[in-house]
Amino acid sequence: YWWVIDEINYGQTNEPRFNYTFSTPGKHQVIATVTADFNSSSRELAPGHLKGQQEMGHLKLREIGVKMGLFQKNVISKAPITNVTILGEKNIKKGQLIDLNLSCDGTGPWGFCWYQVGKGYNITGNETCDDAIQTSNDCDFSIIRYYRNSDTYNLLVIVSNDVSSHLQVVAVTIYQVAKQMPLSIVIIPVTAAIAAIILLFSGIGVYANFRSNLAVEVADFDFNAAEEEELQYKTFWERLRESFVAAFTSGDDSESEGSSVSGRRSVQIPGSGGHAGSGIGYGSIT
Repeated sequence: YWWVIDEINYGQTNEPRFNYTFSTPGKHQVIATVTADFNSSSRELAPGHLKGQQEMGHLKLREIGVKMGLFQKNVISKAPITNVTILGEKNIKKGQLIDLNLSCDGTGPWGFCWYQVGKGYNITGNETCDDAIQTSNDCDFSIIRYYRNSDTYNLLVIVSNDVSSHLQVVAVTIYQVAKQMPLSIVIIPVTAAIAAIILLFSGIGVYANFRSNLAVEVADFDFNAAEEEELQYKTFWERLRESFVAAFTSGDDSESEGSSVSGRRSVQIPGSGGHAGSGIGYGSIT
């Protein structure tokens, strides 16, 4: 058996198999030349030596006991899956969507699927996709899911191409967020209380300053004392007697006092004969 791969001769083997690893993915041509000599085991069976004999034709080759065959096949080499990366937030708040993105290297097309497994799951290698497999020529797949309850969920991810597969368990934790009071509920009362305290102390300061600058003057004008004395109930003779006493005790001041009292009237004493000179002034009576 002589093997030629992409026009490069890789020599002879005695077995009908040849192991070769392609360095680059793509299309390749493999040619296998097989010769058999049924009459002599010492004859040179190399293709170069038999080149002249091949011109004799297949019939003459068979006559001398040599058979020759040429096999050709086109193969496509593909790169296995490498550099699998899963990006996205794996610790999310309750109510948010799980949004992950998987990317990888290799030769497409790729098949992709995922499903939830139990906690503490161990990969066996025999996992398959029960649901429909998503295929794409680009290794770029999304994992989007919503879970109502807060917990840790294990997602088994399977991605494969024609030559390899990759399995991975991704743990996603959904946590409960503690409820907090809105900031405005705290700020507004505190601000209002501070403003009220400032206004209170400002008012006290203004009032104290006003009291310190205020001069209070008190005058006692008691006009009711004389009026109350004059308005006391007295008989005519009591008033006449008081007038005589005042006239004799005050002397000359009685005239000035009498003239200073406005609205005085003269009262005649009975038996005076009605002369104006004999009248005595006294306070008016209403």
